[in-house]
Parts: sequence; structure tokens; C-alpha cells
Amino acid sequence: VEVEINKYIPDLVEGVLDASNQDIKVSYKLDALWLQAENAILLGLVLNELTTNACKYAFSSVEKPTLKIGCQLKND
Repeated sequence: VEVEINKYIPDLVEGVLDASNQDIKVSYKLDALWLQAENAILLGLVLNELTTNACKYAFSSVEKPTLKIGCQLKND
């Protein structure tokens, strides 16, 4: 089973942001990529942690925070 990353990442990040109750703008730059489900799960765990930590620590004193997320294929 494969997961479409350019749909998976925004869904995951928006879920974390909804739970944080913060008004954070997100900017995405995502290639149309597919990952095996096992790899997508690992990516999701890391991205969940990074997004959660950004909400807790990086944006606590920022007036209009913006989170930029990118995922591009390089060298296959």
C-alpha cells in the first residue's frame, strides 16, 4: 500500500494544528510523491512531533506565525 504524500502531509499537519487551538498559517511546497505505508507512518510520526513542538515552543510568542513545510524528491 502506498500513501500520496502531498495529501497525507496537509491532513496530518492540519489535524495537529486543529488540536493546538492556535491560529498558525501553513505554507506547503510538496511534490506529488508516493511512499510505502510503512515509510509514511514513520514520516507522520516525525512530522507530528515537529508540528507539535513548533506549536508549543516556536510560536508561543509570535504574533502571526507561519509554518513552512516542504517535501521534494531529490536523486530518486
